[in-house]
This record gives sequence, C-alpha cells and structure tokens, in this order.
Amino acid sequence: MSRTQRLAIVLVLNLALVVGLVAVGVTAHSLAVLAEGGDYLLDAAGVGVALLAIGLSGRPADRARPKGYPNATGIAALINSGWLLLLELLVAGAAADRLLNRTPAVDGLPVLVVSGIAALVMTAGAVILHQSMLNCIRCAYDTVRARLQTEVLSHR
Repeated sequence: MSRTQRLAIVLVLNLALVVGLVAVGVTAHSLAVLAEGGDYLLDAAGVGVALLAIGLSGRPADRARPKGYPNATGIAALINSGWLLLLELLVAGAAADRLLNRTPAVDGLPVLVVSGIAALVMTAGAVILHQSMLNCIRCAYDTVRARLQTEVLSHR
C-alpha cells in the first residue's frame, strides 16, 4: 500500500471520528470533546493538505515551473500550523465564556466512551501509517550514521 493510500485511509478515519466527536460534544455539553473534534478536523485538513502537497511535489518540472513544486510540503506545514493556532484561540474564547456564564453540567459517560473510541481510531491510524514512520526513522538513522562515519574518518 502506498503512502498516499495510507494517508487517504487515515483521512477517512479522522473525518468519521470528527462527526462522532461533534455529535457527542454537543449532546453532552462538553467543550473538551468539541475541541477534540476540532483538533481532529484540523488533523484531517492537514492530511488533505499533505495529500495535495505530495501530489504537487511529485509533478514534473515544466516551462512555467522549471523547478516543479519543491516548497509544497513546507507551505502545507505553514497552513496546518495557522489552523491550529486559530483553533486554540477559539477554544480559549469558548472556555472563558463558559467560565463567565455558567454552562450546564457535562455528561461524563458519553465523553468517556467517545474518548476511548477516539484513542482506538488514532491507534488504528498510527498502525496504518507505521510503515511510513519506520521508513522515515530508518532514513534518519542512516543519515546520522553516515555523518558520524564521515566525521570519524575525517579526524583520523
């Protein structure tokens, strides 16, 4: 299975999880679950932007773009960080509003159940992406090992 296919599966898992989290967050009056749903929505958007960046960076160079799209993944990371900052500001504002206006009690059992499901879904996503992560770790290890060998050999 390719990296793009694994990311697409994780995207679908995240979107399904967002629907469940928002539904439970609204019915249980839980800002924490709603914030978690927003976080996973941004994770899904991040995966979508990453898929777009992978597609753009894989395009060959042409006359209009002689170097192709080498900055696509960096721009994707910038977009994702901006979305996360916006979410944090929204959650902080909603939390302050709840502190000032005394909101209804949170129903704990649905929050506990949906949080457990979220943990299982995120674990499934990590397992799906596991091979990609191993390849990245292996590549980083090989790079560090090669640099160390070069340093040792250059000091002899």
